[in-house]
Amino acid sequence: MTINATDMPSGDEWSALRIARRVRSQHRFSFDGQDTDVVRLPPAAVTRLIQQLASTVTSSVHQIVPLAPRFEAADAFSDTVWRSLAEDEERNVQVKRLHLLPSGRGDQDLADPRDESPRYEVRGLPIQQLIDEEPAALPLSNVWLIDGTTVVTQEPQGSPFWQVSTRTADVERFREMWNRLWSRAETTWESVPAGLDLTEQLVLSADTMATIAPFSCIQPTDGRSTCSWYHGVWQHLRLFNMVSSPDWHSPFYEHALDQAFHGLAGEKQPRVLITGTADYTLLAYVLRAAANARADAGITVVDRCRTALLSCQWYSQRWATQEALGTCTVDVREADVLEIAPDPVRYHLITTDGFLTRLETSTAKEVIRSWHELLEPGGTVITTVRVHPLDAPRGSVLDEVSDFALRARDRAQRWRRYLKSRVNDITSAAQQYALSMRSQDLGDAATIGRLFAEQGFKIRYSSLNSVPGELRPATYIQIIAGKL
Repeated sequence: MTINATDMPSGDEWSALRIARRVRSQHRFSFDGQDTDVVRLPPAAVTRLIQQLASTVTSSVHQIVPLAPRFEAADAFSDTVWRSLAEDEERNVQVKRLHLLPSGRGDQDLADPRDESPRYEVRGLPIQQLIDEEPAALPLSNVWLIDGTTVVTQEPQGSPFWQVSTRTADVERFREMWNRLWSRAETTWESVPAGLDLTEQLVLSADTMATIAPFSCIQPTDGRSTCSWYHGVWQHLRLFNMVSSPDWHSPFYEHALDQAFHGLAGEKQPRVLITGTADYTLLAYVLRAAANARADAGITVVDRCRTALLSCQWYSQRWATQEALGTCTVDVREADVLEIAPDPVRYHLITTDGFLTRLETSTAKEVIRSWHELLEPGGTVITTVRVHPLDAPRGSVLDEVSDFALRARDRAQRWRRYLKSRVNDITSAAQQYALSMRSQDLGDAATIGRLFAEQGFKIRYSSLNSVPGELRPATYIQIIAGKL
C-alpha cells in the first residue's frame, strides 16, 4: 500500500495526540494519587493483586467481607486464596475472615467442615445489628489488613477501584474497627438468636419490587394515579427499618399467632385470611407460626394492589420450602376486602398489620364488620392499630420529611453494596413516601376497642406498644379479638 504525503498527520493532528497523551497522564496521576503510601488499581486488576499479595504475606491476613446474598467472583477467589494460604504448613500464616451478612442465617455455614487448619478462622456478624450505629462502625466494602502494615480496600463509589495503603491512619482505623466487630461476631450460624429474620429476603426482593411497582400498581389511592409511590420504595424502607411493619410488634405477632394455631390444633386445615398487606412480612409470620404448630394451613392474602400480592407469591414460592414451612397453601386474591362475599366455609383467623388506620373511621367500621362476616363462630382477629392521641407532639412537617429523606439516604449508603437501586433514586422515593403517606385518627385505645365491640367482637387481649415510628415516634394498640 502506498502512503501519500497527504495521508500523514499534520502538525495540528500531532499536537492533538500530544494533548491526548498529556490528559491521559494527568488522569493516571490523579487516579493513582500523590500520596506515595497509597496506590490505586482498577477492578480488573484484583485477581492479579490477590495472587501477588498472597505470595508476599509473612504473618497474617485479616479480612472484612460484606457478603451479598450470592458470592461475587472476587469474593470467591479471595476466599480460596486465603484458605490455601492458611493451609500451607511451611508459611505459618494466620488468616481471619469476618463476614458481614445480610441475615443472621443462611444456606451456607460460616465455617467449612473441611477446615481443619487452626490458622484459618471465620466469623459472621449480621449487618442488621450494625445498621443503627455510626457509619464508621459499618464497612461498606471489602477491606483487608496484610501483615498488620498494609490496608487493601475496595472502593465501590463513583469509578470503582482498589486501594492499597500503608498510611498509619488507615492501619489504625482498620485495627479499631476490626477489634470492635470481631469481638461481637459469631463462629457459627446456629449461635445467632432464633427468630424471624427477613433481611436476606428483603435484600433479594427490594430492587425487584421497586422495578415492577410502576407497572403492577394499578389501583388509585387518595386521588393519585396509582400506589406505586408507596409500594415502589416500601421494601427498601423496610430493609432500613424506617416504616411500620410486623417486625415492630414481633413478640406480639409471634405469641398471638402461635397461640391461635395452638387453639386450632383439632382443625385438619386451619383457614387464615390476611386482609391488606404492604408485602410478604405478615405472611412470613403466619407461615412460621403454622410451621411451629405443624399445621397445614390454607392461607389467603387479599389486597387491592397486585404489587403486594406479587411479593407474597415471590416469598411463598422461593422460601417456603427452604424454611421448612410445611405443606401450607398460599392463595392471593386481588380484591377489596369489602367486596369479598363470605365463602361457604369461613376463616378461623384473620390478621393484618396497621391496616385500619389507612382508612376513614366509617370505612374501618365496615372492614371490621366484614371480618365478622368472614370468620367462623369463635374466630379470631389479630392486628395492630395506631393510636394517634398518644403520639408525640407534631413538629414541622417539612422538617420531618427532610429528616426522613436524609435518614433514608444515609441507610441506602450503608446498604449500597447489597442493592442495585441508586442511592439518589431511593432518597427521592423516600421523600415522596413521607410527603404522601397518611394515617387516619381512629381515636384512643378505648374508642378503637368500642369499634370492635360494636361489630360483634370481644377483645381478648389489648396492649399499647411504643415504636420508633416513621416520621416520629408512635404508639399502637395490639389487639386479639374474638367473634361472639
